Amino acid sequence: MKRTIYRVSIAALLMCSSAAIAQENAGDETSKAIQERHLSQGIDLESLELQEREKAAHSITFEQGLSLLAENSLDVESARQALVEASILDNEARANFAPNINLSGRIAINDPVVKMSANNPLAPLAPYFESQYQNTGDDSARQALEAAQFEPDEAIINPRFDYRASLTVTQPLYNGNFFPSRKLADLAIHKANASIAEVTFNVQEAYTQLYFQAVSLMRLSDVAKANVHTARISLERQQGRFQAGAGSEIDLTRAEVSYLTALNDYENANIAYSLSVEALAMLLRIDANFDVEEPEEMIPPESVEQILHTAFEERPELLSADIDIEQTEIQYRQARTGFQPYIYAQGQANAQRVTAFTGRAVTWNISLNLSWDLWDGGQSKRTRERVDVARRQAEIRRSKLEDTIRTQIRQAWLSMKTQKNVLTRAKATAKLAQINYDVAVRSQELGASSALEVDDAQNALFAAQVSEADAEIQYRAAIYELYRLQGNGQDLVQNAQ
Repeated sequence: MKRTIYRVSIAALLMCSSAAIAQENAGDETSKAIQERHLSQGIDLESLELQEREKAAHSITFEQGLSLLAENSLDVESARQALVEASILDNEARANFAPNINLSGRIAINDPVVKMSANNPLAPLAPYFESQYQNTGDDSARQALEAAQFEPDEAIINPRFDYRASLTVTQPLYNGNFFPSRKLADLAIHKANASIAEVTFNVQEAYTQLYFQAVSLMRLSDVAKANVHTARISLERQQGRFQAGAGSEIDLTRAEVSYLTALNDYENANIAYSLSVEALAMLLRIDANFDVEEPEEMIPPESVEQILHTAFEERPELLSADIDIEQTEIQYRQARTGFQPYIYAQGQANAQRVTAFTGRAVTWNISLNLSWDLWDGGQSKRTRERVDVARRQAEIRRSKLEDTIRTQIRQAWLSMKTQKNVLTRAKATAKLAQINYDVAVRSQELGASSALEVDDAQNALFAAQVSEADAEIQYRAAIYELYRLQGNGQDLVQNAQ
């Protein structure tokens, strides 16, 4: 009985072994079929080669962009027109002491014509002179007779056609408004220059943001490109493991997805960079066939008080506010000149038709004239009161500008400090992410880590490198923004250094 049971057990065991061997062989065939099917439907690496970003014809540095901005910006050009207008005001102020030359003429047709007849006072003596001449035959008697017989023409008082011309030259000798007008014209020129600097300062803000945005996206493109190479190495590793039977299909599929995602990230980074260059080119009003270069790294300011001190001396809006205050002071003095005399010399030459009362065709005269307003109904006083209000408002505007500038600089200072801390953490994170990725790859090679852990480590490394690149550019941009807030104008980089 025991022998029978033993034989049955051996037979059952052999049948189970045969079934297991058959099942293992079937599994090998199925795995081989899966491998062949996956390889036949997988991605073709040769057709998905990395398409690198095309290099532009030339590159533009940060300083070159500042120069192009000053030359091509329509806002700056519009501000320059104020300088032209201020020069015109200066010429107008100088013209207050220039001579004024006026030529006028008149031609008239009169109706009626007025004439005046004149009688010869010697006519009653004509018979006497005639008898004397007949008796004596003397020449003196003859001349007296001719004088008595003379009939004068009619004198014209109002002729049919009358014409006359007048040339007048006026030379101012003293005008109380002259000197305030000259000072106001000089201030207008200074105000126009300050306006140009203020507009330049404002457009530099947009330029700095766009330029560093383009630099950040260019750095992102480089990081995405390195990530593509890393993803391709991982994909080739998984393909080798899968073909050798050491890797699974899901691991290979995950590597393929990671590689395609890396390619998409690189392409999206290139598109974003191209769009940022287009925006920068639109601001500079040039063709978008250039690349940007990373600006030089500046030394951060030593303290916020240093920036504030320089800003309160150099910011163009503060200079404009100071000019506004000085302008109101001059306008106050100008209002007081309304009661000062106006002295001028005048010469006049007249040419006219000779009539009974004119005597000569050409006459002239020279005169010294004085004009003095003694009372204007209180207009000068009201003008001075309005100027006092305007001066107080200008002082309040300047104080508000100081508060605004102080807030801007302190916020920029805190932003720079924050970006510095962010950069420190980002560098440490990127370094640890690189170590983590290297360890994950080696662990997978030793069979201690899965492909999922390697993929997670790769994604973490890419995110850390992106954060590091962005933090570095943002920190550098924060330093540039601090120096820009000093109000250095077109010499932003040179003055900062």
